[in-house]
Amino acid sequence: MNIFLLGSSRWLWDYFLLATVLLAVVLIGGRLLTQPARRMAVHWSTASGLLLLALLCAMPGWSVVNLLSAPDRPSPTWVSELKSLADPALQTATLEPTPLQAPPSAAAQMFTDTTTVKVPVKNVAIDYGILISYAVAVGSILFSLWLLLGTWQVYRLRSQAKPAPPELKELLAKLATHKKVPELGVVAKLPVAAAIGLRRPMVLLPARFLELASPEKLKTVLSHELAHIRHRDLWLLALLRGLLLVLWAHPLYWLWRRRVRLDQETLADAAAAEVSSRADYAEQLVAMACETASVSRRLPLASSVGLWESPSQLKQRVAVLLDEKLTVLRSCTRRWRVACLIGTGSFAVAASLVTLSPADPSVSVVDKKTDVLAQSQEMLVLRVEVVDALGKPVARTKVTPWALRSSQGHGHWSKKEGKDEGPTAVVTDADGLANVLYPHHRYWGEKIQTTAVSLWIDHPEYGYIDDMHIDVPLEEAAPYRISLVRGISLEVRPTIDGKPTSLDGIYSMWSDGRSWLPGMKLGRPAEGVLRIPAMKPGTAEVRLVRMEREKATHFSEILTIDLKPEEAASIDAPLRPAQTIRGKLSDNVPRPVLQGRIKVQTIPKTGSSEMEWFTWVPVQPDGTFTIESWPTGEAIQLTALCDGFLATSGTAPQAVNNPRDPKTDPYLRPQVFEPTDSEPIEVSMTALARCVVDVVDNQGNPVADLEIGACPNVGWWNGGSQIYCSPLVRRERLQEVRSYTEAIDEGFLYPFSAETDTAGRVALQLPAGREDIHVKSEEYETPILLGNRRRRVQLVAGKTTNVKLIVQPKGTEQLGDWDKLAGIVLGCSTIEGKRVCALPGVTEKIESFRKRLAEADDPFNPALLAEAYEAIAEVLDDAGDTKEATNWRRKSAEQAAKIDGNETDQEKKLNSIFDERTNQKEGPY
Repeated sequence: MNIFLLGSSRWLWDYFLLATVLLAVVLIGGRLLTQPARRMAVHWSTASGLLLLALLCAMPGWSVVNLLSAPDRPSPTWVSELKSLADPALQTATLEPTPLQAPPSAAAQMFTDTTTVKVPVKNVAIDYGILISYAVAVGSILFSLWLLLGTWQVYRLRSQAKPAPPELKELLAKLATHKKVPELGVVAKLPVAAAIGLRRPMVLLPARFLELASPEKLKTVLSHELAHIRHRDLWLLALLRGLLLVLWAHPLYWLWRRRVRLDQETLADAAAAEVSSRADYAEQLVAMACETASVSRRLPLASSVGLWESPSQLKQRVAVLLDEKLTVLRSCTRRWRVACLIGTGSFAVAASLVTLSPADPSVSVVDKKTDVLAQSQEMLVLRVEVVDALGKPVARTKVTPWALRSSQGHGHWSKKEGKDEGPTAVVTDADGLANVLYPHHRYWGEKIQTTAVSLWIDHPEYGYIDDMHIDVPLEEAAPYRISLVRGISLEVRPTIDGKPTSLDGIYSMWSDGRSWLPGMKLGRPAEGVLRIPAMKPGTAEVRLVRMEREKATHFSEILTIDLKPEEAASIDAPLRPAQTIRGKLSDNVPRPVLQGRIKVQTIPKTGSSEMEWFTWVPVQPDGTFTIESWPTGEAIQLTALCDGFLATSGTAPQAVNNPRDPKTDPYLRPQVFEPTDSEPIEVSMTALARCVVDVVDNQGNPVADLEIGACPNVGWWNGGSQIYCSPLVRRERLQEVRSYTEAIDEGFLYPFSAETDTAGRVALQLPAGREDIHVKSEEYETPILLGNRRRRVQLVAGKTTNVKLIVQPKGTEQLGDWDKLAGIVLGCSTIEGKRVCALPGVTEKIESFRKRLAEADDPFNPALLAEAYEAIAEVLDDAGDTKEATNWRRKSAEQAAKIDGNETDQEKKLNSIFDERTNQKEGPY
């Protein structure tokens, strides 16, 4: 069954049922209201309620009250058929579940050699709900065409209308009073007067009216149509016609729509009757109706309101006009309109919680509650206390959680990474205390626990803290104490050629981390002076940049100043014109260069990334590039990437504080240049390695459309690390928008990932050396190996490496089960991992099998894993955690059980598939 049609039919039945209740209440209640103005307020709220009801009924999971219950679900046919073929003695046996369940087709094939299974042919039941949905859809299409035809007719009438005589326009202007005067036109073959247009209203008069009607009669006609425009009847009519696309088959809707039109005309008649008298206007309506009866009427206009629509309506309107006991009020109170909207909206929300869709009998109420709890993230509390240098509490300090750490690493915390509300800043109270909420699980889907929370600490009178990392949960009951140092403001005077310059377009970066925060503004205590917010005493850095249209034109040097307590601090900042840098890629890169880009940064002097200037530029097809705005005289560290090549790793310059040994350095490194205006720089490039990944599921079937990728990191000199040449951000843009994600340029796709083809194969271009391959999918994941799902491969520049990757359905296992193992084996900063690793002999044991694992040809070898898991169990025994040790001995036993069977049939099948693919001639990769 088509899922969309099924969902549509359920929505249609729910909506028709609830609309029936609402319309019935409105129609019955309308009989109790004598004033059309009050009924019109009800009509407006009813139309809004019907629209709201349609939207709420369409929301998945919104309705919670099931009026019907589903019948018991019978067992699938293939199950009963297989039972009938089985030995009766086996039907009473208790069967243990197997790790991999065969699908129905595979199970049936086990009997094809000895037994013939006859499947009875069943009559196909007709789903009348789906048929009705089809019928409603066809009707909706026809009514859509009718509305489009009416709209086209109105457009033609507007274009055919001739300007009305000046005296009629003057009359219309007098009647419109303070309202905007609509356009007035005359149409030859128009049967009755009409008002058209939502945004540009227009009154149309039949040409014969000008010949037969007196000025007094035309005055009442114009008053009638002006009333429609003033009451916004055309807008309500448009809403009703929109609902008609769904409710065209609902009889109560047509009755209600008829009531709406009658009330609209009654109020318009009341306005027209004020010009003459009720009796005279009633007589005029009848006379005009008689005159119009002889005029052939064309198709009713679907986007207008006319003087009358049907004889029966005219009869009711005349009856109201001649009823001397009824005084028709022209409007109702604002309180009544608001009450109608609130009442109808509340009914729509409450009614939308009811559905005709049957409840799932396989899920009990307890299961539903458990499922809701399972789907929600548990938020824990980190209690902090902010004090000054003397230990006194600092109130009104903003504490912002921005990143989380787990056994899988450290990174920004955002809503998409868990079933939580995302990070929320808090402010300390008078005692300097604040409760910071953080998720129990850093990665909710894998149940990986949060082990540390990173905070920003901001108070305008104190030094800013942007690198506060706190291990959680706290080992003590007391709040975590954070000490602030009273800050010192710095005044900076920008100059050009030794003279003060305007502050327009001047931006500042300073070393305490506040310069990039959203909403951060610099003070201007005097003309030509900028005041930087308070920074803690000690060495501080500042740089000024002048920009025009997101292009830097002038830079100051990175200025260093020693801030001393209780002393005013000021400094001049000479600005120099920006430098232009030109360069090219080395000649070993074939021309034309495809998808080329250069990403560059300055080298921080003190390791403070706040002072970095960075940008990126594209590489031209001839291999050249131009960096138009660069701080004059400053070294440049550069990375480059294009199809098939990336820049060779550079060597540490003298400015690097603590260079790593290149033999053990895990990062790619940028090249460093001392640029000049005259000599272009040349970037040495090396070939990327080619990695061909074959992906199958645990049944040996290729998996298509699966994203496979890697995250090679570049380690900036004296700075942090990030994905090589990604993302692409210009500092000019970041200074403007103050948001790193919003400043990212989308000119290039992420370079190190691609999707598998129909054969489950994908080719990646990756840097040579060790890289970790990962799978990004909502359905599949790679099996866990020692607390991680990434697969490490060794790649050689200019050569192809074939990788075998087996994936399994998600949910087979969770990384959360491996948290403690990752904490110990991988040496990450979990509290428990640190404690266990500190025990005597633990480090030696861990390092021993880590080395064996790294040197193994097959890291998934059951014998190796059984030994590794047993070693972990012994370590946990030494730590006194017998429960966790027992868990890992169970895992060890599971691996040991695989050893005696050697290679299973499934393993033979998978290895055969991979060997066959490796030996095939490669396709167009």
